[in-house]
Amino acid sequence: MGRLGDKAAQARAARPVGKDFSEGLSRGLSVIRALGSSPSALTLSEVARRLALPRATTRRAIITLIYLGYAEATDEGYRLSPKVLHLSGMFVPFPVSALVFQAVCDRLAEESRTTVYVATLEGDSVVSIAAKQGPGDKLYVPPIGARLSPFETAAGQVLCGGLSKTARAQYLHQYAPTAARSATLSSEGRLRQRLNEVAASGYALWVEEDGRMELAVPISHGSQTAAFALVLRFAAPDASFEFPLESHLPVLLREAAVLCCQLE
Repeated sequence: MGRLGDKAAQARAARPVGKDFSEGLSRGLSVIRALGSSPSALTLSEVARRLALPRATTRRAIITLIYLGYAEATDEGYRLSPKVLHLSGMFVPFPVSALVFQAVCDRLAEESRTTVYVATLEGDSVVSIAAKQGPGDKLYVPPIGARLSPFETAAGQVLCGGLSKTARAQYLHQYAPTAARSATLSSEGRLRQRLNEVAASGYALWVEEDGRMELAVPISHGSQTAAFALVLRFAAPDASFEFPLESHLPVLLREAAVLCCQLE
C-alpha cells in the first residue's frame, strides 16, 4: 500500500480518530454521494472535479463500486444502481422495504409508461428511495438519495399532509419560510391550506410551473399515516391537458394498500 501524501497525512493526523480513519472508505462514500446527487450520469472527470480528487483515485473507487454492484456504467458515464437501496436502511423501516418499493416502481413504470418514484420525509427535504423512468420517458428521474422540496412536489405535500395537525404546524413554522418558492405557495397560510386539502382528499395532484405533473398517494406504516409517498411523474402534452385522475388514482391507491400490508 502506498504512503499517504503530506497533505493527506496531516489531515488524517488532525482527525480525532487519527490513523484509524479509513481514507478509502471515506472516498468511496463521497463518490456515492456525488453520483446520487446528480440527475444524470457523471463522467469520471466530473466526479473527480466535484470531489477534488485525482482521476486515478476516483477511477479506483468507481471500479470498486461497479464490481460490488452499487454503481453501473452507461454511455453517458456512471450512475448508482438499484443495489444501493441496500444502504438506504436509514430511511426505511428495514432494508428489504426499499427493494419492495423498487420492484413496484419498475412494474408501474412499465405499465403506466411514466416515471414512478417512492419518497420519504427527512428534515427539510423529501428523499427519493426508489425510482424508475418509464419507457421512452424523458422526464427527470429523482435518483436514489435525491432531496426534493417538501412543499412543491406532490410527494412532499402528501407526506406533510399526513402529519398530525400539531406536527404539521410545527413543520410549517420551521421550514416554510425557506423551503417554499412557488408563487402559489408563497405564504405559510397558503401552504397550510394546501396541506389541509391534501390531508382531506388522501392524495396530491401538483402541476409544476414548467407543466410537469405529479400524482402522489401516501403509504402508511405503523402509526404513520404517510410514512412514504408513491408518485407518478409525467409531462402534459399541452396546456389543455386534463389529467385522467379516475384511471391513475385507483391504481396508486391499490398499490399503496398492498405496500402497507407488505411493510407490516
